[in-house]
This record gives sequence, structure tokens and C-alpha cells, in this order.
Amino acid sequence: MTEEHINQEAGDNATQIGKVGRDVNIYNYSENERRKQYEEALNWDGKTRLRGFDLSGRDLTKVKLTRADLRTSNLSRANLDGTDLRDADLYEADLHDADLSDASLSGADLSKANLSGANLSLANLQGVKIDDETKIDDKWRLVWKIVNQGAEEKNLSGVDLSGAHLWEASLSGVNLSKTNLSGANLINANLQEADLNAANLSRADLTMANLKGANLKSVNLNETRMRGADLRNADLGKANLHEADLSEVKYNEYANWPEGFDPEKAGAIKLED
Repeated sequence: MTEEHINQEAGDNATQIGKVGRDVNIYNYSENERRKQYEEALNWDGKTRLRGFDLSGRDLTKVKLTRADLRTSNLSRANLDGTDLRDADLYEADLHDADLSDASLSGADLSKANLSGANLSLANLQGVKIDDETKIDDKWRLVWKIVNQGAEEKNLSGVDLSGAHLWEASLSGVNLSKTNLSGANLINANLQEADLNAANLSRADLTMANLKGANLKSVNLNETRMRGADLRNADLGKANLHEADLSEVKYNEYANWPEGFDPEKAGAIKLED
């Protein structure tokens, strides 16, 4: 069977997976066929359909698959760290236990896809299409909701949002007390007047975040990047600021800092309101 015939057969038969069941491999590809499919995906030309391919366990780190047709494909346990899957068609794709950390999934169609056990740390879920039949861990479904539907004034106290991609997220007034946001991407996020009391923000990125009037009492900001963030009127009493990057952070006379802490020495800029 030629490579062209393999690709054509996969595309013509892929729609049958929905009838047979997503957990069933109806193709029974040989190792040679799987190897050719992997090479085609690894060196994707931007046009060829990858529908129904068996790419399970393959290393596709940082491969550009923008707008790729991966319908019903098997990507279970695949390494998709940093892979560009923007606007990709992943309808009914099997992505269980896949590593999608730092992947760009914005605009992708994940309807009826299986993402059980998938690692979505720092994956961009903005504009991603999922439905009630999409199998995805509760943590990442919540992140998807926050990114695409907002969370203003909601109670997210004690929730695990570690490693979440919350770039420019609208979180003003949200109760995030004791919430785990370690390693989260909160660049340009709106956290004005949010309650972050005793939250874990260690190693998170709060660059240019709006934290005006936020409650940051006893928050863990160990090794947190906060360059350019707005901390005017914020309360950081008893906060852990060990090795936090406070370069160009804005604050005013009403901002409350831990006892003995010198914000200007740490690189923060005091503004006169």
C-alpha cells in the first residue's frame, strides 16, 4: 500500500470511529504504516489530512500543526509539549494521558475528544470548543470555563488552579483564598479587589497584573514574577515575598507590606495618587 493510499484510507474511514467507539482501533495499522504517519505528522506540510492517524505515544514536541485535521486520531500518551494546535480539528480525538503542557490550543475543536488524564499545564484554552461529551479532568474544565466564560465575583476558594493558563483572565472580586495558583500564567490578569488570602502563587507569573485593592495577606509569592503589576491599595501583610520579582511594580501609600519589607529596595515604584 502506498503512502498516498494509507492517508486516503485513513481519511475515508475515520468517520466510522464514532460508530464503532473511540477506544477501538479499527485501522489495525502495521508498524510500518504507523511510522509513515508519524513522519508525515512530524514534517507536516500544512495541507495533508492527518485524520484517523495513530500517533499514540509519539513525540510531537513543538510541532506546528495549526489548523490540522486530526479528527478521530489517536494521540493518547503523545508528547505535545509546546505543540501549536491552534484551530486544529480534534473532534473525537483520543488524547488521554497526553502531555499538552504549554501547548497552544486556542480555537481548536475538542468536541467529544478524550482528554482524561491529559496534562494541560500552561496550555492555552482560549476559544477552545468542548462539549458535554468531551472527557476532560474537572480541573481543566474549570480552567476552560474561567478563560472563556469569566469568573468575576465567583467563589473559587481552595480550588487547585496550579499551572493554569489564565493570561488576561477576568478575576476581579473573585474569592481565591487558599487557592493553589502555583506556576500559573496570570500575565495581564485582572485581579482587582480579589481575595487571595493565604493563596499559593509561588512561581506564578503576574507580570502586568492588576492587583489594585487585592487582599494578599499571608499569600505565598515565593519566586513569583510580578514585574509591572499594580499593587496600589493592596494588602500584603505577612506575605512571603522571598525572591519575588517586584521590578517596576506600582504601589501607593495605602499599600500594606510585610513588616520590615522595603518595596523600593526590591525595585517597586511608589506613585503619588
